[in-house]
Amino acid sequence: MHVYNSKHGWTAGDDLLKKFATKLESYMKNERIFRVYGDDFITLNHEHVVIDLDEINQWDILKNSGVTVSNYHYNLKNQKILTLNALEKIFFLKK
Repeated sequence: MHVYNSKHGWTAGDDLLKKFATKLESYMKNERIFRVYGDDFITLNHEHVVIDLDEINQWDILKNSGVTVSNYHYNLKNQKILTLNALEKIFFLKK
C-alpha cells in the first residue's frame, strides 16, 4: 500500500482499502474481520478457512493497482496467543 499511496495519495489508498474490506466481507461471510495497522486485516474463525489468494488478487479493485494480498494462518489454540502483544510479535516477524 505504501507504493500505491505514494502514487495515488492517501485518500485513494483509503478508498481502495474500504472497497477491499467490503469485498472481503462478502468473500468471508461467516468470519469476523478486523482492519488493523492501516492496511492489514485479521479474520477470526472457529475452523481453518482456506483463502484463495489467486482469486482475491484477481478482484477488479486490485487489478492494475500494484497491490497484492498475502496471508498467514495462526492457530490461536496451538500457538497460545493470548494477548494482542503476543500476536503482534508473531505478526511482525512474518512481514
